[in-house]
Amino acid sequence: QNSEQVVCAVGQATLDHSVARPVRTDYAASDFQQDKAEPSIAAFGPGRKMVPMSYAFDGPASAQAAAEKFGDPSPLYAGAQPHWHPALCLNDANLMLRANVNLGAWIHTASEVAYFDQPIDGERLEWSGRVTDTYLKRGNVVTEVDLGLFGADTRAIVRVAHTAIIRINEAD
Repeated sequence: QNSEQVVCAVGQATLDHSVARPVRTDYAASDFQQDKAEPSIAAFGPGRKMVPMSYAFDGPASAQAAAEKFGDPSPLYAGAQPHWHPALCLNDANLMLRANVNLGAWIHTASEVAYFDQPIDGERLEWSGRVTDTYLKRGNVVTEVDLGLFGADTRAIVRVAHTAIIRINEAD
């Protein structure tokens, strides 16, 4: 809820062991290393491989971001071995989409996240992904992507089924 007590988002968390652990070799890198796709079914359609994104995990910076950006001062995200905040996971998923599609106005509509492990401070992480579907819905171009986050030695950390409106229908 926001300060006016209006519900802005709804979430659900469960222990679901049926989600398949992502396998690094299933996420081949894109051949389109420089060009972002246009937000269309033809350019960002099913089967398209996404350009990977990598960075070194900074545990203290992650804890600080959790406290400052998300108002979450939980000790779970601080200390010598801080956990990775779930909001940072979805932030990264959005960054992957922005890095691969030439977005104008767009809307992140849903995500299903399965955690398998935690990043380790200083560890090199790599996001990889592929488009599972792109379609028209009420005149909007909607895409669904399957993203995997991998740590050292291709260790699976998270899998995200990410859905977004990548081109909003412009009313006449």
